[in-house]
Amino acid sequence: MSDAARADEPRGARGGMRRWQRARVGAGRGRPVPTGRGVLLLFLGTVLYAAGANVSSGWTLLVAAMALGGVGWALLLVWRTAGDLDAQRVLPDVASTDRRTEVGVRVVGGGLASVLVVDPGTGLVGVADRGADLVEGLAALARGRAGGGDVLLRITDPLGLVAAWRRVPDPSTLLVLPAAASLLGRDRGGQGGGGERDGGEPSQRRDPGPELLGLREHQHGDPLATVHWRATARRDELVSRDARQPRQEHRDVVLEPGAWDQRRLDLAVAVVVELAEEGVAVGRPVTVCADGVRLAWGPPARAHLAALPPAAGVAPRPLRATELDPRADVVHVARSGGGIEVRGDALGSVPLALSGAGDGGGAWDA
Repeated sequence: MSDAARADEPRGARGGMRRWQRARVGAGRGRPVPTGRGVLLLFLGTVLYAAGANVSSGWTLLVAAMALGGVGWALLLVWRTAGDLDAQRVLPDVASTDRRTEVGVRVVGGGLASVLVVDPGTGLVGVADRGADLVEGLAALARGRAGGGDVLLRITDPLGLVAAWRRVPDPSTLLVLPAAASLLGRDRGGQGGGGERDGGEPSQRRDPGPELLGLREHQHGDPLATVHWRATARRDELVSRDARQPRQEHRDVVLEPGAWDQRRLDLAVAVVVELAEEGVAVGRPVTVCADGVRLAWGPPARAHLAALPPAAGVAPRPLRATELDPRADVVHVARSGGGIEVRGDALGSVPLALSGAGDGGGAWDA
């Protein structure tokens, strides 16, 4: 396999910018095998040929030759197509766990054959039939790296007489970023601005704004919005509010080190994203501390959380400890019982449990 064939080729495509990633393989052919229909046609052709030879019937021999020749033509078509066939994943630049992602596999060299595409890396299954070269679909992807490994191709002739499987190695992957859990705002109730009102409607988090210190004499250049009109009326002179911006307290969101199982870690990562986005929304500097790395909240931090092991396409290993800032407001996200626990000075202790069964993130309960 050449290095040039392995290189990523960026291209634009419908639905936004995508990364065109491809990995070609050699000309190794799959082994064509007659299907049930092909075996039946071979049997009938053989019987007709034997009968026609015994009675010297020309039309019987002609039908037998057509049946046997049809299977032979199908074998040759599938054998040649399997040797020339290639598959290339078409993946977006990024994906997120909170929405389905459009993925595809481009089939090259299918010709007249029908090609069933099975991509275990993204869960895509589709058919490139009679010249169609692109199989697309929507996939719900788990946090981590989707793709990688082999793309499986099942080649059949147009009559369905012969089939062959082929594996096409394709190392291209897609980083699936974690989304916020949206759980803590519901559970804190009256603690902070993220609880629910009496009617069950979530309250809106508000920026605390400037901190009022008192009143002072109005100075030239002060905006009229700062004038305290009641005090002005009492003193018979312009009086302004004296305000300053509140101190921005730094927040460290810490993911507990050690060995995690994937479902629990997916929940913990989603909660870390929620805590980080909540802090940034009110103007607080936020640092994510996970697996020995400290990163200010932003795209690199989210990508780091996406690749934390264990995850889809990422081998499991224990997470490393991270050095903390003693001056920061520290929020810990740790394993606890059947789920996780979030601990912090402002939050107190908030347990979150996993519910349901099955693979993937599962359901989350507070």
